[in-house]
Amino acid sequence: MSRTAAAFLPMALICSPHSAAQDSPAMKPNLGIIGGKPVMKGEYSFVVALRDTRDKRVFCTGQIVGDYWVLTAKHCLDGTIRPKDAPFVVRTGRNMTEGKDFSSNQVFFNTDKLDVALIKLNEKITSNSVVSIPLRQGYPPAPGTRFTAVGWGLVRSTDIRGANDLQKLDDLTLDRCEQQAHICGIFPENGAKRTAKGDSGGPAVYEQYEQYGSLVSLGVLVGVLPSTPNKVDYVRADGFNQWLKETMRKK
Repeated sequence: MSRTAAAFLPMALICSPHSAAQDSPAMKPNLGIIGGKPVMKGEYSFVVALRDTRDKRVFCTGQIVGDYWVLTAKHCLDGTIRPKDAPFVVRTGRNMTEGKDFSSNQVFFNTDKLDVALIKLNEKITSNSVVSIPLRQGYPPAPGTRFTAVGWGLVRSTDIRGANDLQKLDDLTLDRCEQQAHICGIFPENGAKRTAKGDSGGPAVYEQYEQYGSLVSLGVLVGVLPSTPNKVDYVRADGFNQWLKETMRKK
């Protein structure tokens, strides 16, 4: 399942450096997990698939942050990688044979021009078996901290469809990014194991039991910069937490 980093950065998917003040989603790749492994039953139920209802193809990943709310990357829904008005559903479950589809008529894009979006669902998504994940408050952990990427993207660079099973990739190493309001994760094994097409919007999962008593999300996966191909880029949770809270409260 492994591929070299160079094999998974075709020109059409490479993003260019962008300003610290705002994201440039049109220049970002729509990132899947190559070299990862399927999640176990009951793991990461807060991670969902965004699936096109026309061809049933998974195009991005999301994370449940409230009873009716899913967090994802803006470029998944703003017309960058697919038509803006193309129909989609949010699907729960650890594979495509279980879980449930949820529809939405409302999408909210971050007002600070970060590559972040909120989906408001038409019915409650949380249950005894499907939970939400809290976002980390305040600054991210120190560089060198290990975390896990979780997503619905490709499992081989030759695939044309997303994974049949939700995948996880452990032991990414937290690192600083070129952009403000971003964090980066260094891929394990020199990039032989990495994120890929379809993982955009997924969480950086960190065990923070001392404060939250559970897992937390450090941010939203948005891409890989050509200047640092051994790293994956996330918008930091503390950069949009206030916007998220206000949007969920008012809408």
